[in-house]
Amino acid sequence: MRLVMLLTAVLAFSASQLELDYDFESFFPKNDEELQDYFNYRKAFENDNDFMLLGIETPGRLFDYAFLNSIDSLCDSLRRLPNIQWVQSITTYTLPIIGPMSLSQVPLVHSGDSLLYVQDSVRLFKEPGIIGNLVSTDGKSICIILKHTDMMDKEPGQVMLNGVDRLLTQFGFADAHKAGKILAQETYILKMRNELILFTVSSFLLVVVFLFFTFRTWAGIWLPVLIILLIVIWVLGFMQWVGAKVNLVSTIMPTIMFIVGMSDVVHILSKYIDELRMGLGRFEALKKSIREVGMSTFYTSLTTAVGFLSLLTVSIAPIREFGLFTSAGVLFAFVITYGLLPALLILLPKSAFKSHFTDKSLWQDILHRSFYELIHHRVKVLVVFSLISTLLCAGIILLKVNITLLDDIDDEDPLKQSFMFFEKQFSGVRPFEMKITVVDPKATLLSYEVLQEIQKVDSYLKSEYGVKSGMSVLDFVKGLNRASNGGSVEAFTLPEDSTAYDELQGKISFLTKMPMIKTFADSTRRLGRFGGRTQDLGSRSSRMKNEAFKQFVKENTDTTLVQFQITGTAYLLDKNNDSLVSNMMKGLGIGCLLITIISLLIYRNIVVALIALLVNIVPLGIIAGIMGFASIPLQVGTSIIFTIAFGIAVDDTIHFLGRMKVELDKGKSPIYAIKRTFISTGKALIITSLILMAGFLTLIFSDFNGTFYMGLLVSLTLFFALLADLILLPLLLIQVLKRKS
Repeated sequence: MRLVMLLTAVLAFSASQLELDYDFESFFPKNDEELQDYFNYRKAFENDNDFMLLGIETPGRLFDYAFLNSIDSLCDSLRRLPNIQWVQSITTYTLPIIGPMSLSQVPLVHSGDSLLYVQDSVRLFKEPGIIGNLVSTDGKSICIILKHTDMMDKEPGQVMLNGVDRLLTQFGFADAHKAGKILAQETYILKMRNELILFTVSSFLLVVVFLFFTFRTWAGIWLPVLIILLIVIWVLGFMQWVGAKVNLVSTIMPTIMFIVGMSDVVHILSKYIDELRMGLGRFEALKKSIREVGMSTFYTSLTTAVGFLSLLTVSIAPIREFGLFTSAGVLFAFVITYGLLPALLILLPKSAFKSHFTDKSLWQDILHRSFYELIHHRVKVLVVFSLISTLLCAGIILLKVNITLLDDIDDEDPLKQSFMFFEKQFSGVRPFEMKITVVDPKATLLSYEVLQEIQKVDSYLKSEYGVKSGMSVLDFVKGLNRASNGGSVEAFTLPEDSTAYDELQGKISFLTKMPMIKTFADSTRRLGRFGGRTQDLGSRSSRMKNEAFKQFVKENTDTTLVQFQITGTAYLLDKNNDSLVSNMMKGLGIGCLLITIISLLIYRNIVVALIALLVNIVPLGIIAGIMGFASIPLQVGTSIIFTIAFGIAVDDTIHFLGRMKVELDKGKSPIYAIKRTFISTGKALIITSLILMAGFLTLIFSDFNGTFYMGLLVSLTLFFALLADLILLPLLLIQVLKRKS
């Protein structure tokens, strides 16, 4: 016991050092060729989401002298903030014009000269790439784009955000809309910190309340609480030992440890108290409890642990870590419960568990009557249960795989509101990236034939795909042609033929004077980038667009000359989400195989094993159907519901089969063995299931939609699993064992 407490103290210190982490790139699929290709692509250019958008509504009209000058001054101040590389708005945007001797830049908007506002207004609304990018589609808002340093960490990001907020307030734009990776990172980390505290405290209070109503003794409360606190400390300390951090998924880990650990404690404590009430001494009662409950608890711990370990089949690192640490916590729970709890029970006098009410007879009466009603109406019960289950499972055909970038955030959240502002008024926030690779060794990105191919794809992306603010080396060439023709908007095109383009070649050197061209073409001029933003319509829509794009490229471009490949963070997150279904099915397959094997080890009957499997698959089908009917999509948070629920729900089945095996080994008839099992384990199954359901229901207070749905749907799964174990399982077992006998 001293060793346990010493180890707990060390792990408690480690747990206090745990850090929070929100790196959405950790959700990329690991060991993926396209991921590695994107990392190599990013080395040549830049990260596609290192930007921040500021949306500012006009005071009534766009060309207002005070408004434009405030915007210009704001941009100048923003440019001087640490980690800001460049700032772009309508007041900083310039148009290149090539004169006889040099390249000059003409402002798009002369903010300081109101006499030029009329002609500036005409030019602005004709200028390609402005409306939907720097000016809203209704002309009532402007967007300031901030490009910051690549992959900014939390601390410098916070400094930058504080500086931006200070300047917005200083210039009278405190209500500006903001969007970007850094802002999302700050919001997520703050919410994660709050929810980690919320879930830990609420789970603790919930456990105390349930223990009070279950055992009505101080020993029945503080003993389980002590055990569960040790389990949570061990898990969090272990995470810190191996260098892990608390991420979006693992914030629910303390809750799961509270409620899963409670299951082990309740089963052994309930049996121990029942034996004390039967008149046995402390040692005999403990010995009998461990003998009759211990092996079933071991099997359930093993089942739950391996169920969580099946999440290692998922390619998402945070989910893999969640599966690993949660399975370790389940094993810690078993070790601590059976290593420490028996010693504490022996030290306590028998009077510590004296009941203050006759709950045993009450439970026995209720379960006894329920069993007889179940047997008497077994045909009707099976028919009704089957019809309801089939009806609910039918919703599976409506289940969809679909996510958006801020799917986890509630629509009323300020971050989501700002995000939707840019979705409605501008080109969106979702980054779009495409790699351009010249494969003909005799050509470069500036070859006329290559530019023609890029123009085909550029036109398709902007007219069909929905990239309203895309840019590539083609835009620089078109801008050069325009600059050579006095800045005329009509000249913002690729020259009509190679002869006209050859005449432009003498001015190509001007392109090298434009620093931004380095972010769209590498030094060899054989690898290029098309970057922009689009609206976030969901991964399902993006998947369809990507397939149509691939088909367009295949049928309309010369792939022996140049190749086009969509890449980037948004694309990889969509691809990752598309793999969720196969990962989920793989994990469930492992779980199904596990329960079959364990059922065979307990009862050594393949039919009983298949019944146990069926009883635990039905609740999963029901929940999948409910998700389909309720239009709840499969995403990172909801995809692991099935694995979690299966690994936990199967515990009740294992306990039922284990207890039935004990009764049959005593020589009881099958019907009597099932009856005794129903009555003796029914109370523990109901209590533990209620604790588990209530524990997961605390997650509905989460600000993250994925966590909310996880809490709600896992609770519903456990409810249907309890019904299946108390209704479907005994009825099917009676039919099978009667025939065998």
